[in-house]
Amino acid sequence: MPDEPVAGTMLELLDSQSEARGPAPAILAPGRAALSYAALCGEVDRVGATLAAMGLGRGSRIALALAGGPDTAVAMLATMSWATCVPLDPRLDLASWKALFASLRVDALIAPEGEESAATQAASEADLQPVRLSSRPADAAGVFALRAERARAPVPRTPPAPDDITLVMHTSGTTARHKVVALTHRQLLWSARVQPLRHDDRCLGVSPLFTRSGFGLNVLMPLATGASTVLTQGFDADRFVDWLDVFKPTFYSASPAIQASILDALAQRMPSLPHSLRFVRSSSAALPASIRDRLAAAFGVPVIQGCGSTEAGAIAEDPLPPGAQRKGSVGLVQNIELMILGESGESLPAGETGEILVRGPGVIRGYENDADADRLGFHDGWWRTGDLGFADADRYLFITGRLKEIINRGGLKVSPGEVDELFMRHPTVREAATFGVAHPSLGEDVVTAVILREAGSITAEQLRDYALPLIAPFKVPSSVLIVEDLPRNALGKVQRRALAESLAGSLRADFVAPRSAEETFIAQIFASVLGLPRVGARDHFFHLGGDSLRAMQVLSRVSTLTGVEMQPLAVFEAPTVEALARRIATARPGAIPPVQRRRGAENGKEGPGSIIPATPGRL
Repeated sequence: MPDEPVAGTMLELLDSQSEARGPAPAILAPGRAALSYAALCGEVDRVGATLAAMGLGRGSRIALALAGGPDTAVAMLATMSWATCVPLDPRLDLASWKALFASLRVDALIAPEGEESAATQAASEADLQPVRLSSRPADAAGVFALRAERARAPVPRTPPAPDDITLVMHTSGTTARHKVVALTHRQLLWSARVQPLRHDDRCLGVSPLFTRSGFGLNVLMPLATGASTVLTQGFDADRFVDWLDVFKPTFYSASPAIQASILDALAQRMPSLPHSLRFVRSSSAALPASIRDRLAAAFGVPVIQGCGSTEAGAIAEDPLPPGAQRKGSVGLVQNIELMILGESGESLPAGETGEILVRGPGVIRGYENDADADRLGFHDGWWRTGDLGFADADRYLFITGRLKEIINRGGLKVSPGEVDELFMRHPTVREAATFGVAHPSLGEDVVTAVILREAGSITAEQLRDYALPLIAPFKVPSSVLIVEDLPRNALGKVQRRALAESLAGSLRADFVAPRSAEETFIAQIFASVLGLPRVGARDHFFHLGGDSLRAMQVLSRVSTLTGVEMQPLAVFEAPTVEALARRIATARPGAIPPVQRRRGAENGKEGPGSIIPATPGRL
């Protein structure tokens, strides 16, 4: 790892790589020509001039509501180089957009040409400068046009300084209490070389770019070392192996949920041999050992992971061979100071467990305009990660627990308080408490327990339906449980961990055999997708280990077998066998084809495998 940043500013980094690597490919994408380092530098310069002509320059905060891919990456690089970039999740709801525009002090919004969304509505209401982005398939990857919907006086185009703010992000929390992280060029570039990449390395990017880790691992890290990156619109199980064959990447980085889906894809078809990968990286959440071992066996390369945050960047990282990994560790602490804090405020020696704190040139020194967050989030200049753990004598870091209550659902962070508040706005609910439960691919799933004002006044399913349109889908609990009381400490505060432990059994439904052709059909698809021996009528897709990627596989199989096209959120909205079966029966009565038992079925238990339609030739 370097002792100094690779460059003073993002603009200096791109200029130096253009000079050193000019004709070499920098950014690639499916269906588009590659963009060289020289062309990338030229595009960033051109976009900077376009923004200045629109009245947006040094110090202007420009939000991006873009789905991903090469255009998003170049738009981020350009706004970071000549202004201040504020990348946001385009799937956010209207209330979140409004709150974020205000707290992040946004001046303009770049959104896709012709698309009207919650982001554009919120920008209009906030009177932000609207800018539209469009590109053509014939253009090279990352080449696009910008159009201002409303003219403003142009501003001078001024290069940034190392301590200018280049990237503004927010931590997860309620829409009123999220914290603002403002990163300078110097801070962001400090950890740009988190892995020792080579010029001939190539990243296959399948992760969202609006997070610090997504941008850092898929864009900044390759470009800082003169490597190349393939930027897709997001993970696609049907195309992933093709991308491995076509683009010959040497690594990719993905969340545990995506890694699990990659294993599913590999079970259908392995990449051509010899494949080009030299390592696989897992990000966003802890990778279960079983998935890690299966990936290593499938690809025959090291599978590494790390630990980091929006506030600090990379904290620890597994070394590549010949460096050694250590079982249970999240990696080797590098290029950052680490302290393990004891309960009495003392610094603990190696091997002793306490709160994990960090500081260094890449770590923020405070949140933006938030004295309360600074008071709680920092200790004598050290940032508090919110995790418990220890470091061994060789500086390998081990995380043993979480101090914070934020739920990490497949890399997307959910604030329990925000979900609680939503349910408590319902007139039938007296109290609500949201907690995380272990999930095999997401890391954690979201569940909410509620106490009703009047017993029997509403069902758990009706309460969940109430929440679905009001917050982002990833924040909606997979289950709502109606309870009579909540565990509390001496001060009356709900103990979420104790609640999770006490209600864990409530999430496991007793087996009830499917009672109709529709339920049998859906139960067999759930079992096939999840690799389970049997699934009952009341079994819950997400409690069985399902995630959003596997839910899309369920819907794809339903469509193939029945011709019934369902909305992408159908499994999330109707996650049990009986609920999804009702939807199919309502959408097209009699659509379910006659099915036979799957191969391996015996003694009334279905074996995992593919559904065999009674009509030959259908899959």
